[in-house]
Amino acid sequence: MTDFKVNGGPASVDFSIDQTKAIGRKPTLNQAGKAFESLFLQSIMKAMREAKLDDGLFDGDAQKPFEAMLDHAYSDKAAKNLRLGLSEAITRQFTPDHWKPKQK
Repeated sequence: MTDFKVNGGPASVDFSIDQTKAIGRKPTLNQAGKAFESLFLQSIMKAMREAKLDDGLFDGDAQKPFEAMLDHAYSDKAAKNLRLGLSEAITRQFTPDHWKPKQK
């Protein structure tokens, strides 16, 4: 969580990358990790939808954009609420202190 002043008042809010850019700040490494985690989950959900065995009674081409939007919403929610570890691994990997030699 990052503290930003929004509309004159203090707010402790976790902004998305697009929201951070909109208020004129650079996205953090943690936000980039969460965005990657969301993209990864979205690609998994897309692959699961494509792997179905048969068409349902109401399946059609008109339904596909709405399924994609639903998958996007589910992946965003899952990336915010679940701990898959991808975000933390990306943050650790790209932190400048990660590559410094360890003192013994």
